[in-house]
Amino acid sequence: DGEFGGEVLQVALKAASRCHEITGGKNWMYLDTLALAKFKSGARKEALELQRRAVEMGKEEKVVERMLKEALERLAEFEKAAEESAPVRL
Repeated sequence: DGEFGGEVLQVALKAASRCHEITGGKNWMYLDTLALAKFKSGARKEALELQRRAVEMGKEEKVVERMLKEALERLAEFEKAAEESAPVRL
């Protein structure tokens, strides 16, 4: 995190949200991008769910293996972050 300033991140989040909206949520790459923007903006739980959907859509569409691999790596990163931020149960 910290790669981009808040203003740039907000523009990226708006653009990704709009692309996702325009396609009716049916483009896995826009969903992947929206998940990344959400993750970078701190909405990690939402990002994780979006990324899971993006990966599933990519699998269903039989996308290029390299692209799916990147989406799966991002999913693993999001899952790791979620585990690290989860409260410890006693």
